[in-house]
Amino acid sequence: MAKIKALYNENATALARNTLYVPGIQKALQDMPVMEPGKLNGTSRCVGVEISIYPNRAIFDTKLVENAFPKAEKGKLPSMPGPVIEEVFKVVEEMPRVYDAGCEALPRSERKECANQVMLASIQDNLVYPAEAKANGVEGVAVVQFVVETNGKIDDIRVVRSPGSGTGEEAERIVREHFSDGWLPGKQRGKKVPVQFNLPVKFER
Repeated sequence: MAKIKALYNENATALARNTLYVPGIQKALQDMPVMEPGKLNGTSRCVGVEISIYPNRAIFDTKLVENAFPKAEKGKLPSMPGPVIEEVFKVVEEMPRVYDAGCEALPRSERKECANQVMLASIQDNLVYPAEAKANGVEGVAVVQFVVETNGKIDDIRVVRSPGSGTGEEAERIVREHFSDGWLPGKQRGKKVPVQFNLPVKFER
């Protein structure tokens, strides 16, 4: 995630930008939609905002930043028209699962567990225990986090837990090579939605 400070004038035009943490990310703001101007006591004013931009995703978490720039004034935040924020869910009514024709032929209540077993078998069949981890006697569970998109592909892949000695890298390889697509997306109220998924990969000698 990158954080950007921006100053918007009374016409909601970005006058200046100051990137925090990730140099060069200013370009990400160039494609932002036209914004309604911020207001102070009913009058359009310059407003400083902080925008959190998540990798490869049009999610804008905007909040007011006091003294973001010398000319910034406190007031109503500039607002973006239309549905520009895409929410990533952590828990939904129907969680995403790997597609398997055999599992989908089962009763609905059994499909998720079947898909989990198919995924576990694939991990076991393709896992290569890192030589360094073997030599150092490293065991444990690595966890790879990613987002299952509405098109059945995954994005924002990252290792959030690792026993070390190459286990995290191997777990990520498994995900990228064997689970990058072919998912049945999660659903909330009957609608496909992006869902964050944590996949544990066990390393045991």
